[in-house]
Amino acid sequence: MEKKNSIRTVLGRKTLTILLYIFSLIFLSLVVESPPDPQVGKVPVNEFSADRAMKHINQIAEKPHPTGTRENEKVRQYIVGELDTLGLKTKVETYDGFLKTEYFKGNIQLSNVIGILEGTGEGKEKILMVSAHYDSVPTAPGANDNGVSVASLLETARVLKSEAPLKNDIWFVFTDAEEPGMLGAEVFWKSKQHRENIGLVINFEARGSKGASMMYQTSNENGVLIREFAKSAPKPSANSFMGDLYNILPNDTDLTVSMREGIPGLNFAYIDGWEAYHTPMDSVENVNGSSLQSQGDNVLSMSKHFGSSDLSNLRSTNEVYFNFFGILIHYSEALVIPLTLLLGAIFSFLCFYSGRKGLISVKGISLSLLSVGLTIIISAVVSLILCKVIFFIWADRMTLFNGATYDSMLYAISFLIITLIVNVFISKYFRFKVTEIETVMSGMSLFYVLLLIVTFYLPGASYLFAFPLIVHSIIIGFSLTRKNPIKIVNRTITIMLFAFFPVVLFTDVFHLLFIGLSPYLNISGVVLMSLILAIIEPIKSKLSDHRRIFNTIAVTIILVLLGTGWVNSNWTPNRPVYQDENIILKE
Repeated sequence: MEKKNSIRTVLGRKTLTILLYIFSLIFLSLVVESPPDPQVGKVPVNEFSADRAMKHINQIAEKPHPTGTRENEKVRQYIVGELDTLGLKTKVETYDGFLKTEYFKGNIQLSNVIGILEGTGEGKEKILMVSAHYDSVPTAPGANDNGVSVASLLETARVLKSEAPLKNDIWFVFTDAEEPGMLGAEVFWKSKQHRENIGLVINFEARGSKGASMMYQTSNENGVLIREFAKSAPKPSANSFMGDLYNILPNDTDLTVSMREGIPGLNFAYIDGWEAYHTPMDSVENVNGSSLQSQGDNVLSMSKHFGSSDLSNLRSTNEVYFNFFGILIHYSEALVIPLTLLLGAIFSFLCFYSGRKGLISVKGISLSLLSVGLTIIISAVVSLILCKVIFFIWADRMTLFNGATYDSMLYAISFLIITLIVNVFISKYFRFKVTEIETVMSGMSLFYVLLLIVTFYLPGASYLFAFPLIVHSIIIGFSLTRKNPIKIVNRTITIMLFAFFPVVLFTDVFHLLFIGLSPYLNISGVVLMSLILAIIEPIKSKLSDHRRIFNTIAVTIILVLLGTGWVNSNWTPNRPVYQDENIILKE
């Protein structure tokens, strides 16, 4: 009987099964991390409503309202009026004079607004501060940055006011002059009374126009905070890799000031839709209802939980944490060094035992490492050339003054597919020079080197390498007890187990990098992709068996992605490009 020329026949059943499995993991990981649907219509009074919050944004983000302007004063009056209507004790703390900070030196007039929701305590409890800045940059109406957060605080205050009082006083603090350099926060924390009485700060921000609200930064000694966050967040979105990375980057928010004063804190924001950040597109029309609901849900849940918690002692050993299909996995950072040393000992034993059985050799490991190095170099060079060509032909004119490029996700995905193509080519060349076990072990060695580095310099990222190494060690250890270890390694179920943690954990990382970095910076993703492919070597062997059909499909996908970017740049309407901030300011 003649075989049908189907994808299943051309690629092979096992290969297609593995590819579908990997794509399913990626899809599920992204779906689980997506923001919730907005609550609209007749929402109960004790729930956060995106509809009700949107009415505030319509008032707040009518026009740009930078500090010191009439529009800024109108926004402040609106906030005060809403707090008064809710029956909160409201005060405005004004500063008028000379101020010198890291980012500013000169005279400034600003006003912070504080709405106090009193608790049932005796007054000795620490205060919970929930904060958001209400000023905008001169170039944007500030609907997302930071109208959504301001509206979320107001809607949360309404919900809490309709329910039984919580134990702690909650201060809803709306800071002024954040955009010029966190000046409202600088002034606020000059008060000794504030520093002594406030036990926790939860700050809300935005650096885009869509996406899930993510807890992306904590103060040091965050163990208690992470454990409580895991209990209370309706849909936790956070990982300690981004938390540690953010702390070493030159980015600041109002929380930076409070942390400098030693106040425990959590920072939330959504970062997708970078194109709208600090541009005229940050308008009411570009507020995403799901992102508003996500931000609001976090404001409400954090306020309720910590409003009834003991805020006097929130410090304990830092935690490593990450999302895992809607659950926040977390454990003490004190376990990182022992786990790293244990994995090092296990890996050394596996290398020794594999060598004794003649399954690996110095030559084979060296060639495997060479193949990874070649993949990284060739993929990076090809991706860089492609990126320069794209920018020369069309993408440069689609890049805004804030650094964002339209369709940058399409280009970033193309870089990863290029890496996969290069890896399949190189894998074909080295296939009969090294065994699958040698390639997997070389990938494990690279993962372990990175684990060692991050253990001491970026411990929050250790989970990215530790969990794949644990699974690989178990599988390799088991296979070494069998008569034919290579056959075990090449089984479909084994390849699926190999791929599980690298795919699930790094999907979140790639997604955040792709929406937060420029296309040029995302070329660095080829390094991570090369390392991941090394540690799941058997899938490359399957693909190299069908190299021609795979490369045809992969190249077609790249052309579609790049073609979509080109078509969008030339034919898609309503995609304004702001390449000069000064021109906007003059207009």
